[in-house]
Amino acid sequence: MNKKLLWILPIILILYFLVCIVFFYSDYKYALNVKKQGAEYLRQNSNEILDRVAQVDKKIVIIKPILVFNKDWREKAEFVHKVAESKEIIKEIGGLSGEKTFLVLMQNNAEMRPSGGFWGAYGVLKIRNARIVSFQTGDTYLFDLKSQGKFDPPAETREYFANEWRLWNANWSPDFATAAKQALFFYQQIDSQTKIDGVIGPNVDYLLSLLKSTGPIEVPGYSFNIDENNFVQKMIYEPIDPAVIETRKNDPNFITSNKVVKNMLGNLATTILDKIEADGQEITFARSTNTALINKDLLLYFNQDELQKASVSLNWDGKISGGNSLVVIDANIGSKLDFLISKKSVTKKIGAGLYETTLIYKNNFVPSKESDLFSTYRNLVRIFVPKDSTLVSWSGGQKDVSTSYDQDTNKTVFTNLTILTPDESDTLKFTWQTSEEYLHTPLEIEKQSGNKINNYYVD
Repeated sequence: MNKKLLWILPIILILYFLVCIVFFYSDYKYALNVKKQGAEYLRQNSNEILDRVAQVDKKIVIIKPILVFNKDWREKAEFVHKVAESKEIIKEIGGLSGEKTFLVLMQNNAEMRPSGGFWGAYGVLKIRNARIVSFQTGDTYLFDLKSQGKFDPPAETREYFANEWRLWNANWSPDFATAAKQALFFYQQIDSQTKIDGVIGPNVDYLLSLLKSTGPIEVPGYSFNIDENNFVQKMIYEPIDPAVIETRKNDPNFITSNKVVKNMLGNLATTILDKIEADGQEITFARSTNTALINKDLLLYFNQDELQKASVSLNWDGKISGGNSLVVIDANIGSKLDFLISKKSVTKKIGAGLYETTLIYKNNFVPSKESDLFSTYRNLVRIFVPKDSTLVSWSGGQKDVSTSYDQDTNKTVFTNLTILTPDESDTLKFTWQTSEEYLHTPLEIEKQSGNKINNYYVD
């Protein structure tokens, strides 16, 4: 190497670092000022702050070479990029351009349903200038009783839901956008006056992540608090356990009504957000929310086409790929045991376009004298595979496997049923052939929102 270059190189590096410092100095000072001002300043200046973040994201290209030296810098740069990408969605959800109204559907993944969990509770959230105007919650089952028997459920659900095709079980499609549109249809049968801007689908895991950040939350009217360790027991299992209800029905600190639980969820959500603000944890909240969106523990749907396209591009819409992919979709019919079920899915390539998918389920619920919880696990299992795939053979389960085509996801579907009493297990096996279109394309394994199944693929 030319010796002259050896002494020029350090000068170039010093000049590079000086340029970086000068280029980002005003942004750094701006960020410090925003942090110092607090939550109210964030609200009043949200549009300006988001626009500034987008500008910084464009400038980050200049310092990319030095990001390789520090993981924390890289993570911060990625976070800035994600905020910049989702700027318009953040403005919409925050009501930064005027009041917005969202239908919130609590996806209880302790009782898996195709879109990510049973819609036992709903809420109508009104938000303006990053502040909750109102959040009215209720029981989906009670909400639209007037719709009972008016609409025919999907053919494959009639055995389980009879004439029940309304808001509480409207999420039969694993495609969240499809399920959200169906929910809005049923909601507007009862309330046609409220203009809904979108649908938000948080699940239990997302709430638990927020409770981990906030610590215990006081429950109005009760002497105990809710935290990440007792939420599932207090808010999901105890209120539906007949034996527990009978022994503790006169205990003032026992949440005896499932209806009360669903109304309390809205109060808890509001209290969690208030505590996050009071403790100055807005950044922690943003990161927890970002993680939930990545993990499909929080799904979004918007009526406005451009916003929905942005949600799709960010993979925040819960969409299942229509290409060469496989996803196991569980639908728990009649119990809240999914957190107590061990699940494993193994897909092996055993020939040219020939695959073997093995599913293993075990019911780990342990009955006791104090509990009369619904202990039998009934799960309608659907395997979504590439379009035009054919079923070669199968074993296990409680019924003959059926094959169908799902228009929402553009996939072929294999359906079976598993029924497990406590400590019982079942192995379902599907051997299937993909279509010629995907013979030379790697198979992708996708995740059902909220499902705690362990997925493995062996090529």
